[in-house]
Formats: sequence, C-alpha cells, structure tokens
Amino acid sequence: MSPELERNTRSGHRLIFLVYSFFRQMEFFFRLCVLDCLWVLTFGDDQVQIAYFLGAKVF
Repeated sequence: MSPELERNTRSGHRLIFLVYSFFRQMEFFFRLCVLDCLWVLTFGDDQVQIAYFLGAKVF
C-alpha cells in the first residue's frame, strides 16, 4: 500500500471514530434528557436533583 493511501485510510478511521464517539455522547445526553423529562412528569421539579444524582450513578 502506498504511504498516501495508508495515511488517508488512517485519517478516515480516525474520522469514523470521532463521529462514533460524538454520537455516543449525543445518545448519552438524549437519554439523560428523556429520563429528566419522565422524572419531572412523574415526581415533580423538587426531585430533579436526586434524579441527577442517581443518573450520575447509573451512567
């Protein structure tokens, strides 16, 4: 394999990894938001702090 092609392949893999990790983080935030909304609907605003504490333990 030529050095040029190898370099492109490596940067391509790095790009894919960055996109993948970005989506993993988005999924994390999305899940946290959904849990937050459900918690507020179920228990009310005063319990949100406890939910965040539990969320930190879960994730």
